[in-house]
Amino acid sequence: MAIKHLIFGLLPFVCNGDSERDLLNKIKGTGSENFFKGVFKRSSNDKANKYAAFAMDYTIVNGSLLLPVLALQVRDFYFAFDHDDVEDVFGFKTAEKKSICVPKQLKYNERESIPLRDIVSGINDIFFKYQPKSKSKSKSKSESRSKLKLKSRSKSKSKSKLNTKLKPKSKTKELLRNDRQKFGAYVGVWQRAVYEFMEDLSRIDECVYLAATVGHRLLYKMALKNQRVLLERVLDNPPKENRMYDFYVDDIVGVQSLPIGLPAVFEEQRALITALVGKSVTPYVISARPKVYSEALVKHFMLAIEPKNVFGSFSKAKEHTEDVDAVILTGNGIAIYDEGKVNKIKAELEGKTPVFVSGVTIGDFKMFDYVLENGGFALIHQFLPSPSQPVYMKYLAQAIENKYGKAKRVHIQHVHQEDATWSA
Repeated sequence: MAIKHLIFGLLPFVCNGDSERDLLNKIKGTGSENFFKGVFKRSSNDKANKYAAFAMDYTIVNGSLLLPVLALQVRDFYFAFDHDDVEDVFGFKTAEKKSICVPKQLKYNERESIPLRDIVSGINDIFFKYQPKSKSKSKSKSESRSKLKLKSRSKSKSKSKLNTKLKPKSKTKELLRNDRQKFGAYVGVWQRAVYEFMEDLSRIDECVYLAATVGHRLLYKMALKNQRVLLERVLDNPPKENRMYDFYVDDIVGVQSLPIGLPAVFEEQRALITALVGKSVTPYVISARPKVYSEALVKHFMLAIEPKNVFGSFSKAKEHTEDVDAVILTGNGIAIYDEGKVNKIKAELEGKTPVFVSGVTIGDFKMFDYVLENGGFALIHQFLPSPSQPVYMKYLAQAIENKYGKAKRVHIQHVHQEDATWSA
């Protein structure tokens, strides 16, 4: 790990040499050569405080870290909360926009659905029966001093006094096979159906921050340092035999899956980031995901991006005065998505010179527009035939290209998502 940090620290010095040449070699034959000559010409001007803005998921890397982390938690039954919190975490009990954003029925196949309350009840049964692994471990000194931990403990103590019958059974180390299968299948239905409902175009504007909490909710009450350790563990232990899913079978909802395939870095984007740093252009991550996920990817792939320059969706809780975890569960937060990305850039980078922006989703397009209107360049990933990118994205990308096409400052880059490569 020390060697990794040393290499990361030397990147800005190394990139002053051959980094631009390295990028041009990597993009040869992709159709982007002339575009990047324009990018480097703009980045070579004498203006100070130049920046480049990157989305993370499907842009710097070819997927998301959110669900592989969730899958590992399910596989190992590793949580920092217990059965008293299941209604809040899985049932969105305290969510402010529950009536708009939370489905009452969860589809588990094309024709059949199950009430959300039944899924939550089934998951609660598992938490009631077993003790999550992270709960059975002794607390560290720093955790015992944490105000949030003290607050959550006092809450659970008061609840146990009110209802002494509701005491979890002994600290069982491993889930029985049937319980493990049921738990995995129920969480699989929950995450997929909830995501699909919240990210529907008819309600995504209202639900985008709550959607950003779906995977992150399962880290509820886990200390930030332990979240980072968990994310590192996931990234450092790729699935054996290139498996992409964990499968679970339940008598009611049938066969369900949780994605476990880890995101890979687009080497072209990594080389670009390094080359931009060599041109005194500061790269920033502007992501809809919570910051901890992007930070883990930056560190793992040794990207030349400083942690302080990573931004993600965040709760409106006031640190040290409110229970930050609880506020995340309510969905009361700021989504770094669509107009939220532009607002974040204006808040953090006002007065700086935009050189470049790169993204892929509908939530990136206002960020493209903002950087382009201020003279920058935009690179838009477009997946070669893939079910993970809707057709309308193609037309949105073309609209941006047409708007700024004469200036030759927009490039739509075809990419192979599966192997994280650019194509002609």
